[in-house]
Amino acid sequence: MKKLKLLILAACVGIGGIALTTNVNANKAKSIPVENRTQLVQSSSRNMTISRLEQIVREKGVNVRSGNGQLQFEYEGVTMAILSSQERDRMRIIAPITQKENLSAQEYENMLIANFHTTLDGRYAISNNLVFATFVHPLSSLHEDDLRSALFQVSQLYKNFGSSYSSGGLLFSPGASPQNPGEDPGPDLRI
Repeated sequence: MKKLKLLILAACVGIGGIALTTNVNANKAKSIPVENRTQLVQSSSRNMTISRLEQIVREKGVNVRSGNGQLQFEYEGVTMAILSSQERDRMRIIAPITQKENLSAQEYENMLIANFHTTLDGRYAISNNLVFATFVHPLSSLHEDDLRSALFQVSQLYKNFGSSYSSGGLLFSPGASPQNPGEDPGPDLRI
């Protein structure tokens, strides 16, 4: 696990190549010239900033280290990092789980199924041969309550990997019955 902690920031270096997202719906966003989208994002009085994001993480996390739009910290016993870019209006929370080569075929399939049914706003992802619990969002439109929820969801995805693969007690699937949080569904995820 110590090796994974050292690889957190190396695994997701930079957030380049991500399209600008604004606070307007997708149809309206397409009609706004790119140069005006930046002004729209910057003009909102409710914009999340990197400094506000860091302030919230310092309230909720422990052992917080920061620099260059990146934070590394522990939240509910889970080592996490937040990578953010004001310029690209993006942020992501990541928590390393294991190396990709350690995944069984069933775990790999369960992650994909869970991404559709039980992860809510978080996701399981693979980058640079590491499996992560993650949450990705435009920075400026992120609300404080959404950030707090995202921290919780990523921690739950980390803790529930290999059992319920859930970011909480809610299942989003036709005909699914709610599970008790932390309840182990057995070796196969049945949704």
